[in-house]
Amino acid sequence: MSNSNVSILGRIGGGITKLRNFFLNTLFIVILVFITMALLATCEGITVPDNAALVVNPRGVIVDAATVPDPFEELLTAGPRLAEVELRSLLRAVELATTDDQIKMIVLDLDEMAWAAPAHAQRIGEALLGFQAAGKKVVSYGQYYSQAQYYIASFADALYLHPMGQIVFEGFGGFNFYFKDLLDKFNVNVHVFRVGDYKAAVEPFTRNDMSEESRLASEQLYQEIWQHFLRDISRNRLIEKPALQTYADNLAGILKVTQGDMARAALESQLVDELLTADQANVRIADDVGFRNRQLGEINGIDFQTYLSANALYEPAVALGKDK
Repeated sequence: MSNSNVSILGRIGGGITKLRNFFLNTLFIVILVFITMALLATCEGITVPDNAALVVNPRGVIVDAATVPDPFEELLTAGPRLAEVELRSLLRAVELATTDDQIKMIVLDLDEMAWAAPAHAQRIGEALLGFQAAGKKVVSYGQYYSQAQYYIASFADALYLHPMGQIVFEGFGGFNFYFKDLLDKFNVNVHVFRVGDYKAAVEPFTRNDMSEESRLASEQLYQEIWQHFLRDISRNRLIEKPALQTYADNLAGILKVTQGDMARAALESQLVDELLTADQANVRIADDVGFRNRQLGEINGIDFQTYLSANALYEPAVALGKDK
């Protein structure tokens, strides 16, 4: 084949490649425009119902900032990654709802909240107090309350529990791994320089158990957190602290009186106001805000993430000073 024929075929092939790339790029841009328009239309179509309830229903762990996904880690990890909810989004939703005339009350649905640190739970509680100070009501309903869930729910004006539910206080605590013997077996020498008795950070390398100094320091820390937990619930629920301590320490004895009925144990200990099924709780809430769909039992409400989308705000604007 002559060089001229090769040149012509090369030009034709190059032209076809350019034409194909043009059509693919055009198709990609068209699809991208349609997706953008659909997203914008969805955001513009979200409206906050009048006289509605803001449903605070976090799913996952409450965190300061969401973890950036690591594809390699997710590939190696079995099962789905635990969902995370940023604290600031929850606080922002409550803050917006406090001054929003369309939001009449907050409904706490904490069944899928996996965990919240005591400091995070306290900040959510403070935001709920601000909402109540504006003359608005907070209601909580749960199939079950963990310790962290119940702490937040205790700020509610009305607290409901499923008749087959339960409330358990496990307290606060922690543990360390100690591996001095393991290091000795591998002939690993650990050289530690420390001053003072309360220097427990290096104990896992030098001991097989917790020192008394470390135990005392940890106990004081956890007791302070526990007393804060009892103090806030005592104030919120108007229950004496000794009664709460008794519920935590002697739940087995209380269950003997209620014949093993954990929901009734919580009710008789004044931890909840009523035992209601989900349908009954929705009817009670609808007395204030009405139904969006009575046949399906859906209250007139909006979840906090959709509410933030409707307000086009996921976090507050940051005011910067001259030195920031």
